[in-house]
Amino acid sequence: MEDGATVNNDGKIPGNVIAGETPSDASDFISTIPEAYREKPFMKGIDSLEGLLKQHENAQSLIGKKQFGVPEETAGDDAWNEFYNKIRPESADKYEFTEVEFPEGFERNDEIAGKVKELFHQAGLSTRQAKAIQEGYDKMMAEAYKADGEAYRQKQEQLDAQFEEAFQKDFGKDHEQVFKDLQESLSDAIPDQYKSAIENMSNDQLLVMAHFANKMKQEYMDEDGGGMHPQNEGGTAVDLRAERMNLLKKHSEVYAKNPMSSELRGLEDQIRKINDRMRRS
Repeated sequence: MEDGATVNNDGKIPGNVIAGETPSDASDFISTIPEAYREKPFMKGIDSLEGLLKQHENAQSLIGKKQFGVPEETAGDDAWNEFYNKIRPESADKYEFTEVEFPEGFERNDEIAGKVKELFHQAGLSTRQAKAIQEGYDKMMAEAYKADGEAYRQKQEQLDAQFEEAFQKDFGKDHEQVFKDLQESLSDAIPDQYKSAIENMSNDQLLVMAHFANKMKQEYMDEDGGGMHPQNEGGTAVDLRAERMNLLKKHSEVYAKNPMSSELRGLEDQIRKINDRMRRS
């Protein structure tokens, strides 16, 4: 007899167990199982080595699932919600988010955070899982905001330097005064609801505005710079000044909306004509 072979009470090896073959007779197979295990519940319905191995394979695949009650992927919503209720908080507002420091000008949106909590609750996340995801995501976004902010700052510094260089090139030693005059003109002529558009103007657009404002100032001033034309306070001069201011205001409004508007040329022609009339007064 070979070592390790299981034998019946009559001393015979049932079937060819050593060769891996399953005994054809169920009773012969059962007789190969130690008596201490023959009546165990897991042996119920097992009448072959193949059946025993299949049961073992199934048991292995369920380890972890049965322990935590994880439903099968094909399970319905009721089964999944029953499982979720074991690990998720009672309601979405029970999730607590970690405070993450964001760069200046950025902050967490509480409304969006509330919607995220609702999604976490629908997905059945535990408070620990939700906090780990939220904290990790917020830190990642904070780093991204910081990088974007630094890139924007560098870009803005570059644009400011280019703007300063262009102003000096176009207006020479008077560039600071021209820029001051431009700021005052825009502040006085443009209605409040359009002033935010000034911040979005490109350097080229601001330079165009500066040239226009400077040209109007030169045409409107005495040759010696001593005052504005005309100097008399007659009714006609007052009317012309009022009309000119209205046209300048309208020009600024149109430019703020669309610097390429075809309406601008017509307004500029009207302003020039009024300037001529005022000089002749």
